[in-house]
Amino acid sequence: SSPIAGSGQVETMPAAEKKKLVEKGDGELGLTMDPSLLRGATADLLIKNRSEIFSSNVLSQKDLAQLHESTAIVSFLHDFFSHSWRTARLDKWAALLLYLNVRAAAVAMVGSCFLWALLEDFKAVPRLLVITGPGYYFSGMPVLVGLCSGCFFLINWQRIRKFFGLGPRYCFLDKVCIDQVDEVRKSAGIASLGAFLGSAENFVVLFSPDYFSRLWCCYELAAFRHLQVAGKQKITFLPLAFPRVLFANAVAQSVMCLPHVLLPIFGPWVGIDINNVDTNMYLALCIPGSLLSAWTMYEAQRYVDARDMIDEQLENFSITKTECYEEKDRPRVEREIAKWFGDGDRDEGIRKFDQYVKTDVRELIEDMVGKRKPFGAGIPWLYILLSSTCAILEDISMFANIYQIHGVWDKVFFAMSPLTCILVGTPMIPVLLLWCASKEYRVGGKGPMIFLAPLIGWIPTYLLIVGFVTPNPTFCLIQFPLVLAFGAVVFRDSIANLLGLNKQRKVQKQQYVQLPAHSYGSNL
Repeated sequence: SSPIAGSGQVETMPAAEKKKLVEKGDGELGLTMDPSLLRGATADLLIKNRSEIFSSNVLSQKDLAQLHESTAIVSFLHDFFSHSWRTARLDKWAALLLYLNVRAAAVAMVGSCFLWALLEDFKAVPRLLVITGPGYYFSGMPVLVGLCSGCFFLINWQRIRKFFGLGPRYCFLDKVCIDQVDEVRKSAGIASLGAFLGSAENFVVLFSPDYFSRLWCCYELAAFRHLQVAGKQKITFLPLAFPRVLFANAVAQSVMCLPHVLLPIFGPWVGIDINNVDTNMYLALCIPGSLLSAWTMYEAQRYVDARDMIDEQLENFSITKTECYEEKDRPRVEREIAKWFGDGDRDEGIRKFDQYVKTDVRELIEDMVGKRKPFGAGIPWLYILLSSTCAILEDISMFANIYQIHGVWDKVFFAMSPLTCILVGTPMIPVLLLWCASKEYRVGGKGPMIFLAPLIGWIPTYLLIVGFVTPNPTFCLIQFPLVLAFGAVVFRDSIANLLGLNKQRKVQKQQYVQLPAHSYGSNL
């Protein structure tokens, strides 16, 4: 499907149609609506100026004046974003950058690094920032090119995607997608929650610790779960603590690896021979960055604490305890829940709704954050790849030179070492820190694990990167498939998502309510 033409225009409804919109029943969640009410905001609008649109749930005069310029009438929505307005907008900005732009940024990062390395090899561009050692040489320029490309695409992809022949990505955000000027259209839009939800390919929960304390957040999540069409619509649970862990990891990895890139500049000043950099010197340059793993552990502990709050919040959940920006909305929501869950009985409807959130929704969320999956990563592999940019690009730069290696075994060994580093070893560093951040490992409080984090961070390096334990050919040939198998288990959800195999199925232990039959994409 594609956006409807004439997106800047607003269709005028006759008075009778307006009355019909307002008077329609709420028990069906408003599964039908006037097509002109279904508006989508571009993803670029949501991340523009560091997600300024999330700074307040009230439209400014400037926003009101540009309301129909910043949104479009659409036939479907890529994403429906559910969030709490209390959460800081910068946390949402960082999470949205990952969710919306991470694939483009990863492709740009890897592709530009690899291409620049090849251009250097074929002497199309000068070879800069070169260090050499026993049996190897390393050029730092591909790393810098990849780093800059990745950062540029991470921030600007939604803005520049039109130059690649791609249309805008349209999303739902209540503040701009529901008419805020015409009160009749506003009421009709609010009453048509089901149509907005049913038109969305993805329901994206920007989770923060206060998410389940908000009335509309809980209602949106449960409503989409009921309306979800298996295989065509999915729920993505995106904890806003992800970016903090990944940013800390990115800083640590950058401080570990950028000294290798910049060594040709500062090395001669401190008496380092850049034409003879042995392994000990190479690893010594990583020490300052490895110390910053303590910061990553600190953020990992905060993330684990926020994730564990889900249990406490959902165990005691009741929609009657939730808060609402405007209390006048509560009776209306409760009336809908009474119709939806209790055949008009308020107490029965609320009881069944609360039970639904405590069971089905709780299991769904815990599955998505990896809490129920032993040896699960808990953070998508692609997110970690991007946060480990500098370390990954070092290996990609070296891997691009494999054709220059002579001898079959030398080629095989040269390939196995960077591959295990890129695919498993480096991404496992923040994963292992997350595992160790769990409360059961906090002997003596948070401090000891933070202190041990730099040592913990070296474990994946030595055990999961071929060649670190020993260069013995037989050992390396056995280690290589074992490392890849271990990585496949840890990042199994990410692999399934990348391959399109992780189709969500709508499984309910108990049918709380019968909703009208509808088909995805045909609810307007």
